[in-house]
Amino acid sequence: MKKKNKKIVILGKSLKFKKIILSIFPQSNIIVFSWRSIKNLKLDKKIFKKKVDLILVCGYDFLSHWYSFKKYYATNISIPLKLIESLSTTKTLILYIDTTSKIKKSCKNNKRYTFSRYEYAKKELGYKLFKKYHNLRIVNVPVITNNRNKVEIFGNKFINFFFNVLLYLNLINSIKILKLKKMIRDSINEKIKPNPFKMKSSGLSIPRSLFLDRLLRFIYD
Repeated sequence: MKKKNKKIVILGKSLKFKKIILSIFPQSNIIVFSWRSIKNLKLDKKIFKKKVDLILVCGYDFLSHWYSFKKYYATNISIPLKLIESLSTTKTLILYIDTTSKIKKSCKNNKRYTFSRYEYAKKELGYKLFKKYHNLRIVNVPVITNNRNKVEIFGNKFINFFFNVLLYLNLINSIKILKLKKMIRDSINEKIKPNPFKMKSSGLSIPRSLFLDRLLRFIYD
């Protein structure tokens, strides 16, 4: 994709990803939708007069850990898919920010099941996008760290403290912001066909706290 002015939509209110996209495509027209606002959009009406050039999908509803499974699935998978369909053409590049399948450093193989709502939603949406869109890039991202080598994840102080301890003990995979930017730029420029898989799940009908969901993912990684 040539670095000219683009009409870009970001699904997910992440400042770091918006900054990365702006640095790759300066002066582009970027519109950001928060993940929870998507369900309120009237998709039967045209959001844009013209379709967009790039859709960056990087969101997740972290309150959905408390939803019923049906509402959780619709919020994180079905509704975003409908919005992407309404915005895209065959020429639209869809860049999906997925979570890594290997959060632990000791994990060598991609597992095919999960007890985590977060991980399942990310993998399921990626798989659905793969089955429907040929112009798709997927970037598998581990825990993101800032220039102070601290984790940048959604959650309260205890969750951040817990993952900073795991990072300090060198138990989890991580990536710096600068390297993440390079991964995204390379993914946009390289026509590498993604190969996501259909992940199986267990116990996702049970609502849980965000910390418990992250803990289950770490334990059963």
